[in-house]
Amino acid sequence: MTKAQKRLKELTGGLSTTSAMPCKSYSLKAIATCPTGAKLAKVPGSVCASCYADNRGNYKFSNVRTAQDKRKTATHGPDWVEAMVQSIGHTPYFRWHDSGDIYSLEYWERILEVIRATPRTKHWIPTHEASLVRSWIRNGGKLPRNLTLRLSAAMVDGKPPVPPKGVQTSTVHHNEAPQGFECKKPYQNNECADCRACWNKRIRNISYLKH
Repeated sequence: MTKAQKRLKELTGGLSTTSAMPCKSYSLKAIATCPTGAKLAKVPGSVCASCYADNRGNYKFSNVRTAQDKRKTATHGPDWVEAMVQSIGHTPYFRWHDSGDIYSLEYWERILEVIRATPRTKHWIPTHEASLVRSWIRNGGKLPRNLTLRLSAAMVDGKPPVPPKGVQTSTVHHNEAPQGFECKKPYQNNECADCRACWNKRIRNISYLKH
């Protein structure tokens, strides 16, 4: 790792890698950055009741959780936006929050700065923070063209949220049939492979099989 790369890692906390994804992502600790998810975690039958990112799988390892803490701290830094822009570079795809969520309006606006400054990259953000997003749009907020933002359903087998114009949705199915486009990962070795549906704005809702 070069000095420049080490410096970018210090300023961003480092990008995260998940084996199933075709790109890098940005991972935060779920329990500390999911305002709505923390409430849903206490609701039986919700999509957050058995959160895969809360001390399960690779997320249980101390080095992963330490890295997530560093990223959360880094998001407040004055150089975080520019460092994220340099770290993402011209990569075709980027996913925000394989763990964690949009934990504040300030953080959301900083994310948007990064997205606008990386126009060659298609960004995807799944979120439970519908009220924050709706309020921001009502107050004149405009989503970047290279962002696909999906509001997540609260309950397993529940209906998708009603999104504002220009926003997509996602659901989780278990006992009921999938709604809209069904995620292909369970049928292809739990990998995205060549599928990029999550980044496709023309797909209004994606339904994921419950883990």
